[in-house]
Amino acid sequence: MLPGPFPCDAAIERIHYGQWIGRLWRISPVSDWRKAAHRPRAARWHTQGPDVLYTSACETLAALEALAHLDENPKPHRLLSLDFPGGATLRVIDPATLPKDWKRDMAATRAIGDAWLRSGASDLLWVPSVHAQRTGNVLVNPAALDDASSGKMPVAIDHGLFRFSPRLRRR
Repeated sequence: MLPGPFPCDAAIERIHYGQWIGRLWRISPVSDWRKAAHRPRAARWHTQGPDVLYTSACETLAALEALAHLDENPKPHRLLSLDFPGGATLRVIDPATLPKDWKRDMAATRAIGDAWLRSGASDLLWVPSVHAQRTGNVLVNPAALDDASSGKMPVAIDHGLFRFSPRLRRR
């Protein structure tokens, strides 16, 4: 477990022998997790091209991450969860191993994510959050979960519309 008494990372305790057993969260305008994973442009932890789903270990961090990317007039968003009842392999990036300026050095973080996607070494990758210190997000590699016989296919749940409090969007 990572240091700190943060509820989002309490879920990291559910890692057993490199397996994630639990629930991940995403707030997205797209209700299908596979479509939400399709990212036509580069992001913090990968370059343009491969599908990857950015999730969080708790609903609160998922809301913060979504809020950081909202436009002035956002589309309606949905609260999605992915359960991994059969477990999924997880690799954890230790923030201490990242370059000192990793929050600004997108080339460095993208290289890490791209290498992880290419390697296929794990289904999930825990990465530190830029927006919340001492907690992180979990990247999901949909290509690694494609084989339904592996038992790693997540169970997706659409929890309905997610409404951001207007107080959060005031500037």
